[in-house]
Amino acid sequence: MPYADRGRFRAWTRDAADLTDRARSERGVGDLFSYGLDLALAVGTLALHLAG
Repeated sequence: MPYADRGRFRAWTRDAADLTDRARSERGVGDLFSYGLDLALAVGTLALHLAG
């Protein structure tokens, strides 16, 4: 995870762990999942670029 993303990542994990607000928790999990997909895509794209 890039250091610059730590604030957003912290907010998403805080939201995901909220056991008192289901909608907030689901939104946090969704944001974390989307971020992970975006990060994996970026890493894969970089690897292809470096290999090519």
